[in-house]
Amino acid sequence: MDSVTRFCSQCGARVKALSSVFESPQKCPSCKATVLFWDLTRDPLGPFAEATKIKPLLTPSMIAMIAIITLLYVLIVIVLLMMGLIGLPIVLTLLALGVAGYGIAILLGQQYKLTLLKRSFDTLAASIERARLQQIEVGKKFYLLQHNYKEIVESETSRLVEARIRYEVKDLELEQEYQQHKATCNNTVKAMAEKSLDETEKFLIAKLTTQNFALSRDRFMKTVDFCAKVGYDVPKTDVKNFLERLQTDFKEAVRKQLAKEEQARIKEKMREELKVEQEIERELKRAELERELIATKLAEALAKSAGETSEQIEDLKRRLAEAESKQRSISMAQQTKVGNVYVISNIGCFGESVFKIGMTRRLDPMDRVRELGDASVPFPFDVHMMIKCENAPTLENSLHKRFTKRRLNKVNFRKEFFRASIEEIREAVEELHGQVEYVASPEALQFHESITMSDEEFAVIDKVIGDAPEYFDD
Repeated sequence: MDSVTRFCSQCGARVKALSSVFESPQKCPSCKATVLFWDLTRDPLGPFAEATKIKPLLTPSMIAMIAIITLLYVLIVIVLLMMGLIGLPIVLTLLALGVAGYGIAILLGQQYKLTLLKRSFDTLAASIERARLQQIEVGKKFYLLQHNYKEIVESETSRLVEARIRYEVKDLELEQEYQQHKATCNNTVKAMAEKSLDETEKFLIAKLTTQNFALSRDRFMKTVDFCAKVGYDVPKTDVKNFLERLQTDFKEAVRKQLAKEEQARIKEKMREELKVEQEIERELKRAELERELIATKLAEALAKSAGETSEQIEDLKRRLAEAESKQRSISMAQQTKVGNVYVISNIGCFGESVFKIGMTRRLDPMDRVRELGDASVPFPFDVHMMIKCENAPTLENSLHKRFTKRRLNKVNFRKEFFRASIEEIREAVEELHGQVEYVASPEALQFHESITMSDEEFAVIDKVIGDAPEYFDD
């Protein structure tokens, strides 16, 4: 850093030092006062004041020259007078007096101008001095303001630093407190989430059935999502273990349900078998009575004919043989698994391409179809196939297994409804049993009549029924 020259504001002493030294008050080596040093002298005019300093018009050399000229002039006048020349000295004297008067007038005018100029310079010097003093005062005030500003800045900076330190300390304390509360909250949330999850698992396991596996799984996953939202991520292994347990329990529930349905199926089968047995017993008694009646008539006819044959006797023998054959057939049906596998539909109730595949061992299989189309459904069933076979339960079971993925009710296997085409069922029956006759399109008379009946036609029927209320009597 270069050295600079500054002047004392009190005594005007010149001091040379680095510029950084003069940024604050320093002790003057001349007047020993601690003052601010400025880059201006005590006399602000400096060399300019020396150059414009007013000097006297008549210098000693000029006065001596005038005295010599005056003396020479007097000597010349005296010599002329001594020579007797009176007019010439008078003329020269008058000329000299005129030149001297003119010179004095010019001198006095210049002296007046110099006096005015000196006054102007004095006024200017005074103004400059006042300006210099004002500048010094302004400089002092500026220094004081700058010093005060620096003190305020330092004070505020110190205060801000202290405030920042307090803020950081408080922030650290709050952060530690927050972390403690967060840990406490996390532990509380974790405990509550684990408890909620455990209660949900227990509830779902306790209420699990063959009909709510998907619902239970979705509810569990919603509980897992809720736990994640409140800040607790359920471990994936726990989720996997519960879903595996849920699936295992579901399989067990399915096995129990199947066993229960099997028991119900066995009971239903026993009821059906009982009905079949009762029907067979009735048919056997009827066949026995018919056989006995025909045998009695034949015996009477033979006794009357006395060994002669007749057309009536032959007819009675034929009817007796048919009665005995029918009796044997009924007895055989009682001892074997002979029955009928039926394929029926009800488009008014279930729509198209939905078929019930079932089995009956009744002597008249249509009795079973009529039972299924009783008051529990709005329309009767249409028969597409009625397959008589030696082992009806086996054929029914094989068809159920073939179309098990087409079941409408995938939970209760006692519901024997399947969604398939009649051609697919026909192909399966022919593959398992052989050639079969079938009806491709359902008749569905009541259904089609119901949807095509006009309001006017129904009004007529309604009036007829209204006129015959006994139609609805039990």
